[in-house]
Amino acid sequence: NLTESNSGKTLIVSKGRAITLTLANKFDGGYRFDKAQFDTSVLRLQKHVETSPADKNRLGNPGQDFWQFTTLKKGKTVLKITASRPWTRAGTTTVFSNIIMVK
Repeated sequence: NLTESNSGKTLIVSKGRAITLTLANKFDGGYRFDKAQFDTSVLRLQKHVETSPADKNRLGNPGQDFWQFTTLKKGKTVLKITASRPWTRAGTTTVFSNIIMVK
């Protein structure tokens, strides 16, 4: 199970195994997670679930996003999650980036 604290690291995992990633969605400024970036021949996205915060009236109260992947074959890919404000041209910010090595 990966979290924001695993960003910038390398994960070595066996072929056929599941990988989960959970990130706090603390984007009070209107940022939203973009589509996950990875090599689709090495990983398959099984599901992506967005969970709203329990108390939507409290500022800074994050929800969570959860991604589940399956490793397909031996290889290496970067798993990258970015966030952006779709209505602006301010670009994106990298929230999570990890090297996945499938053995």
